[in-house]
Amino acid sequence: MMSREIPMVLCRRVYAIASIVGGAVYFLLRVPLQESTAALTGVILVFAIRMLATHYRWSLPRISEDQQTEPRK
Repeated sequence: MMSREIPMVLCRRVYAIASIVGGAVYFLLRVPLQESTAALTGVILVFAIRMLATHYRWSLPRISEDQQTEPRK
């Protein structure tokens, strides 16, 4: 079902950011290292970021509804 709500994954936790960082690390390391080593490094980094975010209750900044509905000038 489509709604105008932002998914909880994108507003409460840093899952999306962790995945982007892990993908970037894999992309940057796949040439100088073996591809499997680069992939394992990316996976470990994503796991570490997610565990730290859960333990320390990190969250992304939220956008208020006033800022979402106002058109840009």
